[in-house]
Amino acid sequence: MCTIEALKRMSEINGNIIRLHVDCLLAAGENDASQLRAMPINDSTTKFDAESKQPTSQTIPDSTRQRLYDTFQSILFLLQTNAPNVLTAGKNFLDSLKDIVVCFPFYSKGHMSKEMCEIYERTKHKLENEDVVISSLLSCKDAIFED
Repeated sequence: MCTIEALKRMSEINGNIIRLHVDCLLAAGENDASQLRAMPINDSTTKFDAESKQPTSQTIPDSTRQRLYDTFQSILFLLQTNAPNVLTAGKNFLDSLKDIVVCFPFYSKGHMSKEMCEIYERTKHKLENEDVVISSLLSCKDAIFED
């Protein structure tokens, strides 16, 4: 049985992942709409100015990027607890977070802060015998952060 604190943390992480999925879908929709607006119209009565219709380069909002980093950090803290079922939930959260980052249009990897790096290393050390979770941790970290 999970502790109440672990369940609260899992609920918070789950809520953030849902919000990040919504943000990703909205960004993908805006990107698709921008690309459609940039397509030439095949109509002899309409003139097309290709330069004015080009999609603009975008980045994800700082608030979304911060939510992404905070969620990753929350997962790291969750994986450091000794509550049962944490490893399975943590692995699933990491995989979901990585999928969001990979699908997010205009995402560019950021630098891991010193504090985050220390938390990451502690978590990785604690999970040294959990190969499946370590694999998800490494792939999620590589998707979010530069080396």
